[in-house]
Amino acid sequence: MTKLELSYRALVEGMEFAIPLHVNLSLPVKFAENILAPGSGEVVVDVCTNELDRYHLFDIAGGNGAIVLTESVVGPVDVKRILVPSVRYSLWTFVRNWRASFPGVVIVVVGSNGKTTTTQMLAAALSRVGSVVHTKDNLNNVYGIPISIAETTSSTCASKCYAVLEVGSDSPGEISALVSHLRPHRVIHTAAGHDHLQGLGGVTGSTHENFSAVRFLESHGVCICNAADIKYLPVGALSADCALETFTVDPIIEAHYANDVRPGDSLVMGMEAETTHATLPAAMGTFPQCFAAVLACLSSLDIDPSGIDVRAGLASFKPIPGRLEAIELRSGIRLLNDTYNANLESCIFAIDALAISGGKKVMILGEVADLGVLSAKVYSQILDYACHRRLDAILLCGIDDQFVEASATVVCVSNHAEAFSLCLGMIPVSGGMSILIKGSRSAKMERLVKLFESKFRA
Repeated sequence: MTKLELSYRALVEGMEFAIPLHVNLSLPVKFAENILAPGSGEVVVDVCTNELDRYHLFDIAGGNGAIVLTESVVGPVDVKRILVPSVRYSLWTFVRNWRASFPGVVIVVVGSNGKTTTTQMLAAALSRVGSVVHTKDNLNNVYGIPISIAETTSSTCASKCYAVLEVGSDSPGEISALVSHLRPHRVIHTAAGHDHLQGLGGVTGSTHENFSAVRFLESHGVCICNAADIKYLPVGALSADCALETFTVDPIIEAHYANDVRPGDSLVMGMEAETTHATLPAAMGTFPQCFAAVLACLSSLDIDPSGIDVRAGLASFKPIPGRLEAIELRSGIRLLNDTYNANLESCIFAIDALAISGGKKVMILGEVADLGVLSAKVYSQILDYACHRRLDAILLCGIDDQFVEASATVVCVSNHAEAFSLCLGMIPVSGGMSILIKGSRSAKMERLVKLFESKFRA
């Protein structure tokens, strides 16, 4: 695989507007947000999401002699800028031009839970088979996908190449807009769930948005879907020349995980009865499901999951920080850091992981975002399940108390410091306590993790 041209030309080719004479179309593209430092003459794409970051970017670009591609006319007048009608459209142009020159297999991952883990695990599995372009972290929107493509495209020649790209959405139409430019050969739908309920209007709306990706499969493409979610696949969404493949999680594996495996332990799974087992970190409740999706995708690509290269790639997979990340601290304290994000299903998985941990069991739950009118119902389901799993205490941090009812087990606190202070008083004299810290990214629950680490780091 040769180095793909990731230049300014890829952002504007085919667009009808005047290109400033001082711009060299072969200049390299940098996607800058916040405080990246572009060099003189380099083109920087303004993907800032607020005016403060944009002013900061303009200030740095002006001082370094860089050129900013932007749709904003405000800011310092001495900054060289290329005004485009829409940065979003420029990014779509970039993706479309990249896709036209990409010679390999494009795999898109959608779903309510497990997208990031499935994407990273599949990218790891394929990394020893060929070169892989993949989503960085969970940069899965119109801004993040171009950044991932630009920063993970390899210059290494390889006979096979793959692109594994996570695509997310919080409002109708976003996935269609992105995937129409990616034109994938495979679409993996990981799971249906209660995500972005306010923006997408419930499980049906969420799954309809996610399954819209299959309409853009290339000829003879394959949709890979959790068998339990086939009922959500719209009639006629899959073209006649495309195939549907399903995956399930062996109930024995599920039972083994739920009852015997602690987060951070290793889990040995049989891919098939006659194939070699793979040992991977059991870092999250959705792990068996993600692994099953990866195996189904490998099978659809005629790649033997028991082969040496794939096994080596899978062994290199690293659990994602903040996804049921087990942190051992002094005084027998074990943190389960699940602050990466939250919805109903991921809360259930996290509670299961806490329930099988040792010592006193405490959950600190921050806001679960984008629930809208379903807030009271979803919080009630989470708390009912936590009580069913016999947790010793549940601290609700920054959650509007109109949605929940306090009890001897459930306590509402207003901020991280109050939650930390209250939790300190619950630590048994003899030590030994497992603490689950969970919430949507907007709740910034990782700050609470840092408070515990600063006091109890071994």
